[in-house]
Amino acid sequence: MRARAYRRVKDALSQLESARTPAAASALGQAIQAFMDELLPHLRHEEDHLIAMPRKYVNLAIHKQIVRKVSGADGAAGACGRRGQCTVAGHQGCGRRRG
Repeated sequence: MRARAYRRVKDALSQLESARTPAAASALGQAIQAFMDELLPHLRHEEDHLIAMPRKYVNLAIHKQIVRKVSGADGAAGACGRRGQCTVAGHQGCGRRRG
């Protein structure tokens, strides 16, 4: 199902690139919405079933340590590679400017 919805998005995108009409843009929007409608239940299933396994088998202290390390709360390099609590969206935590 998702593969078919993804193909519709790709087809609508290629139509928009060639035609650049409001109808083509509308078709792309509808194709994206249909794709998301099919993708969200899949993501919810992963969240409900795959996240539970580490919570069950990983010690809570280790889990907190991993979350702190990934989020940069422990002073280690965050997602942008800089130290501190960087959100990357605007690099408010590290002072780095968007380039």
